[in-house]
Amino acid sequence: MIEVSKLLHSTMRLPWGAAFIILLAAAAALVPASPRGEYVGGLVALSQGGMAISLQELRRLARRGDRKAQFALGQAYNTGSGVAMDHTKAVSWYRKSANQGYPPAQTVLGLMYYWGPASGQRVLAKNYAEAVKWFRLAAEQGFPAAQYWLGVAYTIGNGLPQDYEKAAQWYRRAAKQGYTRAQTALGVAHSQGKGVRQDYIEAYKWYTLAVRKGNRVAADDRDSLGARMTKDQIDQAVRLAQEFKSQRQRFDTAAGGQASSLSMAAVRDIQWRLRALGYDPGPVDGIPGKRTQSAVKAFQHDQALEPDGRLSKDLYARLKQIAVPVRAGSGFIVTRLGHLVTAHHVVPECDEIRIHWKKETNKASVVADDEPNDLALLQLSSPTKVPPARFRATKPVRLGEDTLVAGYPLAGAISTELNVSVGTVNALAGPGDDPDMLQLSAPLQSGYSGGPVLDRRGNVIGVVVGTTRAVTTEKEGVILQNVNWATKASAVRRFLQTKGIELLLDGEGEQLTNPEIAQMARGFTVAVECRRQETSTAYSR
Repeated sequence: MIEVSKLLHSTMRLPWGAAFIILLAAAAALVPASPRGEYVGGLVALSQGGMAISLQELRRLARRGDRKAQFALGQAYNTGSGVAMDHTKAVSWYRKSANQGYPPAQTVLGLMYYWGPASGQRVLAKNYAEAVKWFRLAAEQGFPAAQYWLGVAYTIGNGLPQDYEKAAQWYRRAAKQGYTRAQTALGVAHSQGKGVRQDYIEAYKWYTLAVRKGNRVAADDRDSLGARMTKDQIDQAVRLAQEFKSQRQRFDTAAGGQASSLSMAAVRDIQWRLRALGYDPGPVDGIPGKRTQSAVKAFQHDQALEPDGRLSKDLYARLKQIAVPVRAGSGFIVTRLGHLVTAHHVVPECDEIRIHWKKETNKASVVADDEPNDLALLQLSSPTKVPPARFRATKPVRLGEDTLVAGYPLAGAISTELNVSVGTVNALAGPGDDPDMLQLSAPLQSGYSGGPVLDRRGNVIGVVVGTTRAVTTEKEGVILQNVNWATKASAVRRFLQTKGIELLLDGEGEQLTNPEIAQMARGFTVAVECRRQETSTAYSR
């Protein structure tokens, strides 16, 4: 288990105290004082402090594109916390997080470029221009450590023309947020009159503020400066320091910007219940993002509650008082012994699982699951004589390859018969460049989750695990439509092989028409229904 907060407090191997400068500042900006102990890195704050997260869960969040989890995973690889130290992987995860605009990752990546191999890694060569680029991206978002390092670059002239005035401007921004090193640097600037007017009182004020946080360099400089000042000047500087109030910006401490006192499992259940009641909480992943907050506000408004959008125990209790529909998805038979594969998110915490197939209803139970890849293995209550699905194993999936997806969308609202949707493979990786996923162009509705993705010979090449409605991204307002995800057959096979499941593999044969593939799928594709004691009406996943 990995305690993510420690990753954010952990130091990088940088010279001359650079590790202390950046990552303790990052932690200070990210983790507010709280008796509960809030954890970041894609996690919601937990009600009891000291809790940890498994590396598997951290990887799952990072692969799904959570930028804080990506940063924390980079920290894990960079420091060897819970994993073998691997600077190549560390840089890769830092870059993924930085490319999503996460200031701590941008700053760390900037430092790696600034120091090059002297930072303890051999992946990135020293490149001041690249370092300044990342510092500026983080600094313009208000991240104080990056503002300080951009000031350092201007002071020395590394990666850009030397400019004391601009250096002082960036030092001031960070100093106003309480960043100690910047306060010291600003004290130096005022003491020497570099980039700002020479002002001993102002310099003494900034030195004093830094000294209060234990900065020994500032203490020595303040004592030296004090020898040149009058008692009245010192008293005035001390008074100004006492009147100073930090203007630190608050950075979000949980994915999507909201901290929660609930566990991830509870948040996931809230998201599922909101979706089942007709709201749009976004992905059911235990991370309270902006769409979840909007859904909560809408629910609170409809319930005549104060629409603050916060996830709380009271909100959870109110949702539990409302009967929610049955979850439904799809699946497919993989052995004659009655083993089925579906998506994990279709069947969590079910009191009963019903399988509907060929106008018959059977019961099933969960045998095993692979939550990071969103897979679940079910066992029917009795064997079946139906030929199971065949898995493709001879050739890798190709970009642009034709596909047919089978499933039971919208829990019968469209039809109680099998539905199919045709398309192509849009990408050979998923969110966060996850190599175990595919992106599909086939139009899919809720309920296809867990259904098979088939190639032109009717072989399984993936399992549907996510369907996305039209979504506007945070970057440039780009609208994404028909972006659907599937776990690759190779990942499914690895999961099933660890459970001792023997699968039928593909053989060479003629390509089939879509009607012929659909007829094959009709034989092994099933509707999966997850029921709870409180539930009644079917709801598609």
